[in-house]
Amino acid sequence: RGDAEHSLEIQLPFLQRQLGDFRLVPVLTSADDPAVAERLATTLAQVVRQRSAVGEQVLLVASSDLHHIDNYDEVVRRDQAVVDSIAAYDMETLTRLLMSPGSSVCGRMPILAVLHAAKMLGASEVTILHHTNSGDVTGQRLPGQYTVGYMAAAVTKSE
Repeated sequence: RGDAEHSLEIQLPFLQRQLGDFRLVPVLTSADDPAVAERLATTLAQVVRQRSAVGEQVLLVASSDLHHIDNYDEVVRRDQAVVDSIAAYDMETLTRLLMSPGSSVCGRMPILAVLHAAKMLGASEVTILHHTNSGDVTGQRLPGQYTVGYMAAAVTKSE
């Protein structure tokens, strides 16, 4: 398609700073089918179990913008629904929202795959670390202003 994938290069400096020396296995997908995301999740969970069994720590990361359209208010509305479903760890609602015709979340498959894999590994809680958008960051909230949503979350097992 000619689109340059940039999610890995965006995440790499943060991972290097936080983790220091680590090994990385990037998984990039152009699939747009929730069934593919679930199969990927199954494979990821198997690999994590295998690596954990030999004492390795594994971190799963999904990278994506949220909605990105020429309407600040619509981005806020659509993103909030996605953020709420992630915070509730409601995979059914999240899948429906991400696969809806109006969704412009470009990394929906990685999001679904990582959340499904984490659930298979026993994760039960999602903490939203931060949620914002380009309009809030720049102060540009005018009608017709191109706006991109962002969110960071941590998925963990309950203690």
